[in-house]
Amino acid sequence: MGLLALMAAGCAPLLDRLGVPPEGPPPAEPAPGGPSTAPADLKPFTPPPVKPAPAKPTPPPKPAPKSSLSLPELVGLSEADVARLLGTADSLREEPPATIWGYRTGTCTLDLFFYMDVESRNFRALAYDVSTTDGVKGDPALNACLKQIMDRRR
Repeated sequence: MGLLALMAAGCAPLLDRLGVPPEGPPPAEPAPGGPSTAPADLKPFTPPPVKPAPAKPTPPPKPAPKSSLSLPELVGLSEADVARLLGTADSLREEPPATIWGYRTGTCTLDLFFYMDVESRNFRALAYDVSTTDGVKGDPALNACLKQIMDRRR
């Protein structure tokens, strides 16, 4: 057996010249761009860490009901918004196409006129009428009436 190995070793150069592959597995070829072609001081690629997606921002808390409000600020509000601000109406009337909510205090009356918003199909306050028992007119008296109504809901 030793002689056979010696003969095979001596024939290897001849076999190489003839194009006969040596016995055993062929030598591994380096992969393109693989480590055998890279300099020894080159470090392997490490992908950057994946950052977690930012958390969705939490919606701000709902503001507390306003302690003061002017009558023009009621225009455009939904029925739910008005109920939250002024409380339950003292009276409710249907005068198509409007629904009228009435609020009464000792010195004034506020009627809010709600009409349907065609796009959203929700009712919104679009007009108001205020009357005072003492006949006082003007924004200060009207806003004082609204303040009385709002204070009553507390």
